[in-house]
Amino acid sequence: MSGRILIAAAVPAERILLRATLASHAYDVLLASSAKAVLDHTRGNPPDVILLSETLDGGCGIDLCRSLRANPDTSRLPLILRVHAGERGGRLRALAAGADAVMDADTAPSIVAARIRSLMRRVASGAELDEVVRTPGLAEQIDLVPHTGRVALIIPAGTTDMRWQVGLQTRVRGPVRVYSDGTALTELWLGDPPDAVVVVENPAVPEMALRLVSELRCRSATMRSAILLVQSEPGWDRAVMALDVGVDDLIETGFDPEEVALRVRHALARKAYEDRCRAALRDGARLAVTDPLTGLANRRFAMDRLRQIAERSRTGAGAFAVLALDLDRFKSINDTYGHPAGDAVLATVARRMEGALRQGDLLARMGGEEFMAVIFGCELDQATGAADRLREAVSGTPVPLPDGNEITVTISIGVAISGRSATERPDPVALIAQADRALYAAKADGRNQVTVSSHAA
Repeated sequence: MSGRILIAAAVPAERILLRATLASHAYDVLLASSAKAVLDHTRGNPPDVILLSETLDGGCGIDLCRSLRANPDTSRLPLILRVHAGERGGRLRALAAGADAVMDADTAPSIVAARIRSLMRRVASGAELDEVVRTPGLAEQIDLVPHTGRVALIIPAGTTDMRWQVGLQTRVRGPVRVYSDGTALTELWLGDPPDAVVVVENPAVPEMALRLVSELRCRSATMRSAILLVQSEPGWDRAVMALDVGVDDLIETGFDPEEVALRVRHALARKAYEDRCRAALRDGARLAVTDPLTGLANRRFAMDRLRQIAERSRTGAGAFAVLALDLDRFKSINDTYGHPAGDAVLATVARRMEGALRQGDLLARMGGEEFMAVIFGCELDQATGAADRLREAVSGTPVPLPDGNEITVTISIGVAISGRSATERPDPVALIAQADRALYAAKADGRNQVTVSSHAA
């Protein structure tokens, strides 16, 4: 099955009709008649989408919607609320209760199916983001955010009625900029991309709105913006097409500032949540390859990168050097001044070494006080010159400690260089071992110096 849909309605005929509407779409359809049955279905293995009628046995769909949204376990379940046909108050109450979409009870079956498809796409695209919420360390970065953001309002060309803009501006937090549907695609890229776009259908050329939505959805600046379409008058064929080309919400009853603002606020809150999740994923990916104390690449990243460099070297990218670096007598720093001082030394030394390397060269913390540098496209004299610059960058100026003291820190460095034959395949592990042996020799020979591996001599 391509998804699990829960249909909840008090009237059996309504449940049967809705199930028949979805029968050809290969969904796993579940049925419920009461609020209790809906809650039972949300435990353990919840449905992907809930299609909820306003009237339930022993309860009210809007009240149930509000309860589901208040529960952290169900707060993000995609939910469509069906209200009595033509009842504006019911739509507003449903939106205020947190419904993702609101439809009249007599909405055409094709639009019901299109609404389900739209939410199912959101379920599929959001699965990775929802996983972030369940990941310790990443979830803590996702704060609750207010319903705020930049809104673009695209209206039919020649329209001078500013009540639309005023009606939105007074109800949403954030700037509302107005564009003509004839020039919006050109003008939208001149400023910051909008968080939400409201497209008002032109009754004279209704298909223009669909073209706009399609263009907005495929352009990098707006592909993740929330897009809402306000129909000038109901049209099931245009409604289905709009939902299938990518609108996040569809208003079939014309521009009602209060209703549009409620929908925009929901869309902004959802986009802000998704943006925070994506940012947490990016941060998590970065942290997975970064040493948190120094900000340098960590051992895992450095080893993968070194293997790539070795492979490139074999195909003609030139020789490269591996430098093993180790702070001299680092244990005595920790023992004398404490571990916070040791951490401060590591962070300062890392910054100094990073500043002494060329852009593009690799510097990584391999663990404890051990570092590794990889110098690209160099011969032996260039490698030893880079090693000397690193040594001098560390020892040339005393390192300040958190307690106000200053100490002189030195490093010992071992150098190994890859073979210069185009037919020779460098072995990263062997190069690291050579650099380590040279480092031990530097330590044994008095520290604070550079020693070259005998293989490179």
